[in-house]
Amino acid sequence: MGCCTSRYTITPEERWICYYERQLNFKSISPKTIEFVFKKWVGPEGLTLKRFQKSSENLGINIGDLSSPDDNIYQFYKQFKTNDTFNIDELIIFGVFECSARPEDKAEVWYDIIDKDLSGRLLTQQVKDFIKCLYKLTYKYLPKIASGTDDKFVSPEQIQVYIEKADLHSEKFSAHITDLLTSNIALDKPGFQEKLREHYKITYPEGFRVLVKEFLNNGNK
Repeated sequence: MGCCTSRYTITPEERWICYYERQLNFKSISPKTIEFVFKKWVGPEGLTLKRFQKSSENLGINIGDLSSPDDNIYQFYKQFKTNDTFNIDELIIFGVFECSARPEDKAEVWYDIIDKDLSGRLLTQQVKDFIKCLYKLTYKYLPKIASGTDDKFVSPEQIQVYIEKADLHSEKFSAHITDLLTSNIALDKPGFQEKLREHYKITYPEGFRVLVKEFLNNGNK
């Protein structure tokens, strides 16, 4: 599941995205650890910047230079922030997406986030919303990590074009993957784990990008 190992053409934007992805340092952390540490630092006011810093220190992840308004990694993480707090569910989903765990171990953590009503069954719309979240992380959030004005980055204008082009396919691709996973049947946790084991490319960003390219190459524009 290495970054940028696809048989499909890697765009210049994706090469830089992969380069900076590796610097985030999630790869060796387990899904359960990512979930536990982020949740541990949520206070009454939510996951504030100070609490986010503490959680990142515990995990050993790279959140960039918080003193620099232009730091690309910190600017990436600011996308998870609304007002004064970070979206804990999105952070956990992203961290698990980035780590090098087995698909079924990722699915176990993701399932508990998706199953907000604790019904023990994931409905089609819940799965689709989850796939759309992964699409947003892959094609809206992650590209910003490669955006900059010097030769170590892709220009902000190029990144914006990349994001806008990808956004055109979000709805159809998400519906397609949802159909693969659910076939309009509610999924329990073991069923969800089995489906993600079968369709393992969904579970990490480079695999996800490959699936999108396969989808488009099959005439799904």
